[in-house]
Amino acid sequence: MDYQIASKKLIFTTVISSIIFITASFIFSLILSRKSIALCSNGQSIVGVIHLEHNQTILIPSKSLKDTLSCVGKGMSLYDRTIELIYAHGMSTSFLEELNTRYTVTSSTDVINIDLQPQINILKDTIRIDADKQYVIFRTHVQNPFEFEEVLDSFQPQIVVVPELDFVIKQLLEKSEKMSGIQLIELREGETATYSL
Repeated sequence: MDYQIASKKLIFTTVISSIIFITASFIFSLILSRKSIALCSNGQSIVGVIHLEHNQTILIPSKSLKDTLSCVGKGMSLYDRTIELIYAHGMSTSFLEELNTRYTVTSSTDVINIDLQPQINILKDTIRIDADKQYVIFRTHVQNPFEFEEVLDSFQPQIVVVPELDFVIKQLLEKSEKMSGIQLIELREGETATYSL
């Protein structure tokens, strides 16, 4: 008789746990279905995972497969194994093949210019997003403050995200008049940030 009581308790616990898991998964999927961008930094470069409507995912990888996979793990839901678009500029075929073994990759391209809402333009070293706020994300380490200011002049963002800055570059940018009214966010090694679009 003790075995029947234990099995009834086990069945009851399993059913309740399943209901809690399904409810939590549903709520989590509603939260992640909003448009967002997850950014991860290794101190030298930034990886971006952009979520659009209908669970569409765009991946902007770095040259490091380890950093890219780490960010994808942080930026995508556990049950989503599909990446609709990869920005593949400068990526090796072995890098793309490794991503294909782990995820279903629908397509890859060297140029991304999405005219949907939000508008997303990805050039070699910058991601420009025109949503409720205008974002410029520098994918690689900023080495030339003059090129940095040219990008700010051409797009006039409200938020700028960069990998870790050198002390001298940081001092030059803080003194620049073009940085007034712009929020500069520096992602250091291992830091992540998520923004709603």
